[in-house]
Amino acid sequence: MTRTTLLVLAAAGLALSGCYTMPSDRAGNLPQPYVTQETARFELAMSPNEGGLAWSQMGSFGAFVESYRRDGSGPLVVTFPDRTADDALADGAVSELFAFLDGRGINSHQVAAGEYDAQGAPISPIIVSYTVYAAHAPRECENLGWSNLAAEYDNRAYPRFGCATAANYAAMVGNAYDLVGPSGSAPADAGRNATILDRWRAGERTSSQRSDDESGAVSQVAE
Repeated sequence: MTRTTLLVLAAAGLALSGCYTMPSDRAGNLPQPYVTQETARFELAMSPNEGGLAWSQMGSFGAFVESYRRDGSGPLVVTFPDRTADDALADGAVSELFAFLDGRGINSHQVAAGEYDAQGAPISPIIVSYTVYAAHAPRECENLGWSNLAAEYDNRAYPRFGCATAANYAAMVGNAYDLVGPSGSAPADAGRNATILDRWRAGERTSSQRSDDESGAVSQVAE
């Protein structure tokens, strides 16, 4: 074997070694976003002059309700005062509140109601709250310094490897509860399944019939 051949083989070996990736010591242990359970809370004031709720708050409360519909988990918890200085006022405010919620698509089955002792206080708010989950960037990435990737000669995972992906994941997830467990699904349409099965047994078409309006045929006018 000539010296030239040895030099060529040596160069090829160096090139291949440059492509070799060492096994990562963090394989399968990349940083992940974490989820916290928080409570969103709104205090609805009662107005003696209006005989119920203080309607100056209802714009902000409407936005609160929409946030519950979009991000909330579990029931909407309504805690109303008992033994107030004006029980008739409190009863009227509670009735207005449930009518307001019903008008925004939240029925009584989605509400968990309770009461607290107002001890005769003249002004006692109705407290409305719900549970919301929030996603955050990984804790282990917070205090890590930046690495000079040009000096990572062994191709191992650098300390912040995966942190940017996990932070973006936490920022983009639509409902943070999806990181905790799977979302529920509606039950299957048993009636539709039975119809399709009956057609299949009878040798009929199981696909939906399309009308002439749904066809992709070219209009006769163009011919």
